[in-house]
Amino acid sequence: MYCVEFNAVNKRFGATPVLANVSLRLPSGVTTAIVGESGSGKSTLLEHINGLIAPDSGEVRVFGEVVGGADMSQFRRKIGYAVQSVGLFPHLRVFENLALLPRLEGWSGQQIDERTDELLSLMELPVDVTRRYPHELSGGQQQRAGICRAMMLHPPLLLLDEPFSGVDPITRVAIHKEFLALQTKEPASMVLVTHDTREAKLLSQFLVIIHEGRIQQTGPTEDVLNQPASDLVARIFEA
Repeated sequence: MYCVEFNAVNKRFGATPVLANVSLRLPSGVTTAIVGESGSGKSTLLEHINGLIAPDSGEVRVFGEVVGGADMSQFRRKIGYAVQSVGLFPHLRVFENLALLPRLEGWSGQQIDERTDELLSLMELPVDVTRRYPHELSGGQQQRAGICRAMMLHPPLLLLDEPFSGVDPITRVAIHKEFLALQTKEPASMVLVTHDTREAKLLSQFLVIIHEGRIQQTGPTEDVLNQPASDLVARIFEA
């Protein structure tokens, strides 16, 4: 079973082609890293998965369901989404940010509290961060809180768009460790967009290499590293 499928997807922004005849399948139950330089189309891939933008032609499926159906709000409840800019509502305390979607889903206060405590522990956040506003947190704490919010509803699919690039190297190492623990304890398929090849090698079990809107290679991480399909792919990881 694949968590995501792209079938001959094309996308332009104005006269600029962004995705060119993209077809790929991402395996369920693992972390896939989408790697490419700035402007390669990797974030656009992620936005198609979440239904934030639609292809000009072709089709995207998530767990077999065509993206772009009538009830997109319900569809997106199955997907956690964490971005570089964190995406927490600045006027709400951290707890209110975390509790927003569970309340809409009808969760009890006890369920929300238990899930909050579980995720705070997993991401090594102190409980008192829930009483603060996002601007009162460090950059690393904001990123961790953003991942907690993305995971609140136990989504089967978690999308991460450069979520760790805005923090210092020491904090990034700590978050990587917590993310690896998250992979073990939370049974979800994860898709990570990154330009950091070291991050991709550390955190992923499957790789997608994209360049100028075209897929260059896909496969298990070790296979791609050991058998790059082209000089371009080899250079990306040598760098």
